[in-house]
Amino acid sequence: MLGNFLLENGFRCPEYVAGTAGPFTHAWLEIGSLVIDITADQFVDNPDALVWVGVPETMRDGVIVSTDRTWHDQFAQDTRHLADIEIYSVEAKEHLYRAYRAILHNR
Repeated sequence: MLGNFLLENGFRCPEYVAGTAGPFTHAWLEIGSLVIDITADQFVDNPDALVWVGVPETMRDGVIVSTDRTWHDQFAQDTRHLADIEIYSVEAKEHLYRAYRAILHNR
């Protein structure tokens, strides 16, 4: 949904990227060299999430918008594609668009 929002607001080609680091999976968006990660905080409270070792405190606030790829490069990329709701199945698109419209309506 964030990819759609970015597309609708003039940002070109946001990509959805997903990867794994040991037992952990994670996903974020990229626009060129810019990393946009709104769910990085999912690892903060997990003492087993060693993926946080060496991450500066300033990056632990849950949202990362940076050209510094150091933390994200530890994830082996499994998936990369345009971050656009239109690429999903009809059923998934209906669900995602319904949620997306509700978010936009309530902002």
